[in-house]
Amino acid sequence: SARINSFAHAITMLGRRQLQRWLQLLLYASQSADAGGSPLMAGAAFRASLMEGLCKALRSDKATQDEAFMVGMFSRLEDLFGQPLASIIEPLKLVEEVNAALLQHRGKLGELLALAEAADRNPEDVAPRLARLAVNHEMWCKAQVDALRWTLQVSRET
Repeated sequence: SARINSFAHAITMLGRRQLQRWLQLLLYASQSADAGGSPLMAGAAFRASLMEGLCKALRSDKATQDEAFMVGMFSRLEDLFGQPLASIIEPLKLVEEVNAALLQHRGKLGELLALAEAADRNPEDVAPRLARLAVNHEMWCKAQVDALRWTLQVSRET
C-alpha cells in the first residue's frame, strides 16, 4: 500500500528476486543490441539524467530530482517491454506525481517529460516548453551536456 518515490524505495519494495528479474531483462536488452549497447537503454538513461539535471538547475529538492530521474527511466519502459505503460507501472504503486507525469504528462514532472520527448521528436516544440518551465538556454544546454556525459560514462562501464 506504500507509494514508491525513489529507486532505492522501489528496490526495497520489489525485493531481491523481482529486482533480479528486471535487471536480467535489462541486461538482455542491452546485450541483444549491437556492440554499441542498447540504443533504447541509452536513450532512457539520457532522458532520466536530463530530467534530473533540469530539476537540479531549477533548484528542486533532492526527492523531486530522484522522481524526475525515475520518470525519465520509466518513460521508455513501454518501448522496451512492448506493453502499455500503465500495465507495467501499476504493480509498482508509484507516488501520484510520478504516476501522473508518466501516464498523463501532468504536473512539473509531466512537463519536464514532455520537454524531453519534444527534444527527441519535435524540436520546434522545445523553445515554448523551455519558456513555460522557466528554463533558459544555458540551463538547457548544460543539462543536455551533463546528461550526455553521464550516459556515455555509464555505457562505457557496462
